[in-house]
Amino acid sequence: MRCNCHLRYLLYCPAEGLSGKGNRGQRIKRACKVKSLDELHTFLLAVLLMLSVVPGGSSRFEEVRAALDGKGSCAEETGILLLQSDGNWIAGNTVMGNSIGICLLDSNNNTVAENDLSKNREFGLFLERSCGSAIYRNDVYHNAFSGISLWDSAHNSLAYNKAGYNFENGISLWNSSENMLLNNTASSNGLWGIYFSRSGKNYLRENNASNNGENGLFLCDSDRNVLERNIAANNLGICGDICSYSSSMKLQSRL
Repeated sequence: MRCNCHLRYLLYCPAEGLSGKGNRGQRIKRACKVKSLDELHTFLLAVLLMLSVVPGGSSRFEEVRAALDGKGSCAEETGILLLQSDGNWIAGNTVMGNSIGICLLDSNNNTVAENDLSKNREFGLFLERSCGSAIYRNDVYHNAFSGISLWDSAHNSLAYNKAGYNFENGISLWNSSENMLLNNTASSNGLWGIYFSRSGKNYLRENNASNNGENGLFLCDSDRNVLERNIAANNLGICGDICSYSSSMKLQSRL
């Protein structure tokens, strides 16, 4: 379902976030500037979203209210939140000044492209238990934790994203497997450019993780990853604990 004109108008209002639960096929494209979210504005927008956009929306009101009260791990103070929502397209938006810029929670097969996700208090883009999404050409700078972070998420493609000047990591994966990272730039971050923890069977090719405070790529308890033609220059290079360097890891990157 596409966003109608009423919803697009709401997205222009300052200090408001967009939240949807159980919707499929929404398109949020080049119409959204979400800045300095606060709980009241998010709550009011959720009411309008449930009553005017979602068929039978009034019956879902309490579910969304519960999520906005913080019962979802990334539901509170999020600029754009997809909660159990599949097949959406989020592109060309500016999301800053929130705790999390864009959050996908239990949401699959979405596209997040060409967004500016900067200066958020935690993450620019956060995925949890979300699979099969395409994440590409986003600018993710100056976030307080990681620029892009995946938790318990698989089969996602991250390509041509720029994640720099984040306080901790450019891109981080936690317990996330079988993802593809292609041609991303994760440089000039406070700690690691790309960080894996307990994440295996991922494919990394032609990523640039240079000029970070610690390692360009760091793998912790992560095996059976394939690294090809990545660059990790002017930092501590590519490193990991003993569990990371199993015989099944293919490493063809340069420092």
